[in-house]
Amino acid sequence: MRTNLFFLGAGFSADAGLPVSNSFMNSMRNAGKNYFLEKTPPSLNVPIREFLGYQDGKKEIFDSALISNIEFWLSLVSAKSLGGISNRGFTKLQMQVAISQTIEHCVSGLSPENENYVDSFVNKFGKNSTVITFNYDDLVERACDRNDMRYRYGFKIHGFDSKFTVYFHNRKFDPDENPSSFPIFKLHGSYNWIVKNNTNNIFVVSDMNGFFRDSCFWEQDWTGYGFVIEPPTIDKIYAAPVLSQVWGVSYDALTTAENIVVIGYSFPENDGYVKYLLMAALAENEQLKSFIVVDPYCDDLYKSRIKWLINLLERKGIQIQFCKKTARSWVEANSAR
Repeated sequence: MRTNLFFLGAGFSADAGLPVSNSFMNSMRNAGKNYFLEKTPPSLNVPIREFLGYQDGKKEIFDSALISNIEFWLSLVSAKSLGGISNRGFTKLQMQVAISQTIEHCVSGLSPENENYVDSFVNKFGKNSTVITFNYDDLVERACDRNDMRYRYGFKIHGFDSKFTVYFHNRKFDPDENPSSFPIFKLHGSYNWIVKNNTNNIFVVSDMNGFFRDSCFWEQDWTGYGFVIEPPTIDKIYAAPVLSQVWGVSYDALTTAENIVVIGYSFPENDGYVKYLLMAALAENEQLKSFIVVDPYCDDLYKSRIKWLINLLERKGIQIQFCKKTARSWVEANSAR
């Protein structure tokens, strides 16, 4: 039985060398150099350039704290009322492609030292834990591949009659959802999940570098597909139907966990869906023994954002343990035990 549950936020991936939302723009500008004519199919030359052009044209309108946050822009483009963006040819799909291209660029440039940190996490906790993550990257999955550990996403639960296909077959992804496989539930989707429009098929792409250079797909078929990359402010269940299954199994895991550890997640006020997921699940959890928050910035302001969570757990007789450490330092300390 998996008694431990980890909530992984941007701080977990940041300690492995990936950009957080406020530094994502710089990484996107660097990634854009890999996507221009003669290096990738023409349809891939547009998204990053178009997005950066739109952002530069609007930066005088929005607060400086917003314009540097990639999730703000994804939320903006996802809003149905933004006809102006659609009129100039910039769509949510292009935004998702730009984000996915940027993550692929960053992940492919990680050093072995950074990968070792995630390896330590998987080797220590993968056999008896569940991961719920808000990150679009696949760092945990890559660590599973390197350490010969099967993992699953929660795609085939709760009576959904869907067919799921792995685009590449050289990874440890378990499409059969065997209970022994390491559960990795991605509430906001993943940069390598591709869905075919008007079907229940999802393709888990193992080689995003090769995928973005598949000229046959990008010159002919790509308009019939979409990415499962959703912002915090959008109802994920309706925006990407496959996520309704992921949220369902996440709820179930939260109701039965004995120990919950939140690593590198800031509990942003704009993600109300996560707040009520936690409220609903923890209210039903009768087994919970401990709740730990790992974040170097878990100060009074941080605690004020989760006052609702502190109060809920206190009524259940549980005091949150706050640990002012980085994700890497906490994992390394606990992996040595």
